[in-house]
Amino acid sequence: MRKTAYKAHLQQPKSTAHYQRWIRIRSQVQHHLREMRNSWWMTKAQEIQEHANNNNIRTFYEALRSVFGPIRRSFCHVKDSSGTLLIKERDGVLSRWAEHFNTLLKRNPSDSSFLDSLPSASHHLRGQRTQPD
Repeated sequence: MRKTAYKAHLQQPKSTAHYQRWIRIRSQVQHHLREMRNSWWMTKAQEIQEHANNNNIRTFYEALRSVFGPIRRSFCHVKDSSGTLLIKERDGVLSRWAEHFNTLLKRNPSDSSFLDSLPSASHHLRGQRTQPD
């Protein structure tokens, strides 16, 4: 019915009767869809509340998952060791982290040259008292 009204409006775009009919039918369809959506939400809310009142935690969370969907776990993108290429896939990110920690843990403990690149402690303590009273 909505499609035929729309087609009639497209065939005679200057006809206000066809346009008004299409607008009226479209409004009725949207109203009906809103009622259906509200009814579904009310039913689902009552179902979830009933599970909560009965202390049925498993079905409570199952109902919540059916509404909100599963938890999506994602990985943060990281750059490769040269800092130019962005790694996005899971296996690549994990192998890059493994590479990073291997380079950190395999450093020579007697080599303290990396300490010069670290900011000084006073840089982090700006505005704070450094001497105890």
